[in-house]
Amino acid sequence: STKETARNYFSLATEYMASFTVCRLGLKAADVSLDKVEKSVKFFKPDKNDEGVVCRTYSKIRETRRMLRALRRAGERRNYIEMDKLARAGFAGRMASFFSVNLMLHVFGLELVAFRRRVHHDQNEDADESQSELKDVQGNLADYRSDEDPDYLPSEDE
Repeated sequence: STKETARNYFSLATEYMASFTVCRLGLKAADVSLDKVEKSVKFFKPDKNDEGVVCRTYSKIRETRRMLRALRRAGERRNYIEMDKLARAGFAGRMASFFSVNLMLHVFGLELVAFRRRVHHDQNEDADESQSELKDVQGNLADYRSDEDPDYLPSEDE
């Protein structure tokens, strides 16, 4: 199926072009412009069952905007995948990657590495938070001392 292969190549080419920042900005500008046009056409209250020019125009504008947004997101996704890990770490990482800081640091045997701290929630913590009433807590509360509790923070009047 030559036609399907040609479509796949065209799709890959459009995603590649959309991965450039300038193209994504153009797609965003076109989307904003079409949003204004869509709002003005919506002013005439197009009926979905109507086969008139206003209804067809409104539906075509919506389809075009949907396609532009999907293309822009595909370009963003492709750009993100092609970025090095340092550039994904945020603005500082992007700047360090842009100015090739690691290339200069390699002379001294150093390297900048992207690091993100991941927060893991235990299931036990979630279970404790779900107990909203004191009667749900099991155990002997007579021996409980709040000042020995690691989460205890005394107020100013104590």
